[in-house]
Amino acid sequence: MSGAIHATIAKAGRESERQSMDRVTTVRRDDHKPLDVAIIDISLEGCKIEGAADFSIDDLVSIGLPGLGCISGRVVWSQNGQCGVAFFGRLEQEEIALIRDAQTVVGGSFQQFDYFDNAMARGREKRLPPWASALVIFLAAVASWVFAIMISRPLAQLLNF
Repeated sequence: MSGAIHATIAKAGRESERQSMDRVTTVRRDDHKPLDVAIIDISLEGCKIEGAADFSIDDLVSIGLPGLGCISGRVVWSQNGQCGVAFFGRLEQEEIALIRDAQTVVGGSFQQFDYFDNAMARGREKRLPPWASALVIFLAAVASWVFAIMISRPLAQLLNF
């Protein structure tokens, strides 16, 4: 189905009016990588965001709402770099006012670093081969038994067994 059809269906099911917002925020998909977007408008059930050209219908997202925190939702339509997100939970009218009035600490586009993937790549380079790992585990087990036997003999003599 095209984005226009999904947008029409989403609008037909809307219970509350959308309010113009124009706030910068961050949205994350399941891969947790942040994407800076603008909230164009918002309602109690969802919002329209811009700058999300690579989102697909049914993508699960988490949107940072200024002054409120993160809320999860699902992309219900996507067209021309904009998409509609239906929240999993319903907002209250007071929360929309809080979002509108919240002061954003920092807004802008920031360079993204993939520290986790780089650390994992470095960790794989320094791993022992499987046979060496098995040998280390075997030797540690043998050493622990030798230590236990060496301690148990003097302990048994001390306790007169």
